[in-house]
Amino acid sequence: MSAAAILGANAAPGCPSGYDVINGDCAPGANFNVDPFFLEWSKESWDKAASSADVEQARVQEIIANIPEYPASEFHGRGIVMVAGGDYLRDAMVTIAAIREYGCKLRIQIWHNGDKEIPSTTLGFFDKYGVETYNVADYDETTDIASNVGSRPFQLKPLALLHTDFEEVLMLDADSTPIKDPTFLFEDAQYKSTGALFWPDYWTTHTGNPIWDVTGVPASKEWEMESGQMVINKALAWKAVSLVTNLQTDIYYSLLNGDKNTFKFAWKMAGVEYSMNEHTPAAIGLARETMSNDGSSGFCAHSMGQHDFDGNLLFVHHNQLKLAWGWTKGDFFTQMKVAADPDDSYKMDIVDTLKLGELGDITCFDMEVATPTGVSSSSVEQSGLSGWSELYFSLFDEVKMFFPVTFIDRHRRKNNGTSTAAPASTAAPATQAAVTTAAPTPPPVTAAPTPAPITTTSTVTTITTTTTVVYVDIVTVSGSCDCTGAVACYANIVGKFENATGLKNNEGFTYAGVCMVGTTTVDFLLTDLETTSYQVATYNTAVATELGAGFTVSTSSADLNDVAADFSIPACGAVGKAGKTSGAAKMGKDGKAKGGKAGKVAKRKGSKRQRRAKAAKTKGGSAVGTTGNSLVSGTTLCTASYTGSRPVRATDHSVAISSIAGFLLVGAAVGALVFSRREEQVGEVTTPLLETADSIVVEPRSETM
Repeated sequence: MSAAAILGANAAPGCPSGYDVINGDCAPGANFNVDPFFLEWSKESWDKAASSADVEQARVQEIIANIPEYPASEFHGRGIVMVAGGDYLRDAMVTIAAIREYGCKLRIQIWHNGDKEIPSTTLGFFDKYGVETYNVADYDETTDIASNVGSRPFQLKPLALLHTDFEEVLMLDADSTPIKDPTFLFEDAQYKSTGALFWPDYWTTHTGNPIWDVTGVPASKEWEMESGQMVINKALAWKAVSLVTNLQTDIYYSLLNGDKNTFKFAWKMAGVEYSMNEHTPAAIGLARETMSNDGSSGFCAHSMGQHDFDGNLLFVHHNQLKLAWGWTKGDFFTQMKVAADPDDSYKMDIVDTLKLGELGDITCFDMEVATPTGVSSSSVEQSGLSGWSELYFSLFDEVKMFFPVTFIDRHRRKNNGTSTAAPASTAAPATQAAVTTAAPTPPPVTAAPTPAPITTTSTVTTITTTTTVVYVDIVTVSGSCDCTGAVACYANIVGKFENATGLKNNEGFTYAGVCMVGTTTVDFLLTDLETTSYQVATYNTAVATELGAGFTVSTSSADLNDVAADFSIPACGAVGKAGKTSGAAKMGKDGKAKGGKAGKVAKRKGSKRQRRAKAAKTKGGSAVGTTGNSLVSGTTLCTASYTGSRPVRATDHSVAISSIAGFLLVGAAVGALVFSRREEQVGEVTTPLLETADSIVVEPRSETM
């Protein structure tokens, strides 16, 4: 049956759209909760998709049959994963700052699509809040997929889920901000039972949509999935996790509204269990009259309120109020509507846009309740989010120094057609503008006339100057120590670091330490620039295990020029080429780990280290900073054979300190108390503030951005 015939058959004469005639009256029908805007766009693809159903089912079944066993050695621990980059880092930064503010100890990863999505202005944020960054392109290929909202690389989220080294993952959209520490979700009884927690959207899938035939899944009225937050145990859901990456194709995006429902259908097709939250999302927004400049009044919702599995509000998904679009402070989260009886009698609808003048526009939606003749607006209540809103925007002020320079000026572009790009910066003087400078070639010089004229030509050599930026990996260990015996503390930590990683001092790493307030912190700079992110994470876990209780272990990246003096990295010419990493967990072409206690793992396809700003290729000891003072030889740093005590890193550089006292001391100096609002007893440090194997240490920084 064609799309037109299906939709015509579903229409009830004399009833509003979405209603059926039941017992002689108009009542909400099977498709009452369908998104009418997506339906209007999607129906144009139904006939084509239906004709491909058998072929697609066969393809998926073959994929499922060939999914390998779960590679348990590749994944470990729990963590939070976000896909964000460029302008969307604004939303991610405030969300991450909030998560850390609540005291969350989980590792956090941002996965992005290309180095261009991590501007240099953002790097200080990642160090301050203990965030790891990964480039999806280093792991897999991506391509734009056509959808109702344009062509985008929608497969980024499934690929990040697949390739992250976490076994248990809380996937978060950059604009889905929790209102408290979400770590407890990993202990939820339903999660432990099924291995996946999903959240509902406002809509259901039309019963006539060919997606049911394409997937072989029986049609149902189950709510569509909203993927702004998901909790997934890859060990229990490996088949579905592997399958969903293969559903990121045009046929699914022509039938499903974005990547969100590809997760639910992947779980269903793979026969893997999941738990769908039974609490329907709230509609969060504001009273129009409080901000409107056009005299309008009424309720304007712009955000989804998602609940924990006990029904308590947990996430504010502000998907129509993104900081990436240039929004700043405002009383945006004052009201909400909640479906008292989450059945078929309520639906969401797009309503009139809220016009805010120079601030732009907000696309508003509203929750409506069915009546025999149509729908009416449901009741509004206070959101109870004033405290959270105040915190959110205070964190906005705290991290905005790290924001990307431009933003997606979506609403202003819609209104007046202006460019989305920020104004171009003032051009530098001509003598400073070019990186490559060539002296002008003078015209030929002709000698005085003679019976045999001679022409002399001057040749000018062009000189090119290149500056190479190299980012290095640092593993930081902190623990209690009597600072009068700091050298002995360093030696103990260094010895255990060697045992855990298989690396050798002055070959695989160099180190520097500082001891303050009874806490010793040692930074290990890895000298092999080809160390992968997975190797670094493996080192982190192995070192934490080797050191045991009382120590914290974290990882970070830094510009080599910024830390070379702290580690006394010499010019290669002074000491010769550095030795290759001894005993390192190097990965061979066959994907097998070679050497190193921490490296007994298999490397996933395409795994490479993603550096926050892509280092330029180095050839024959390219200069870092200035010509003739090379710190890099090939793919390794140049180190020296030290004797006696190691250099002490300057206290104004980023150091990891595990004690609360250490946080207060350094934080008071630099004004970066990430956990300052936490009320905890300060005393002798006998256990680390943060967990070791699966956690990070948030590092206060003193740099002014």
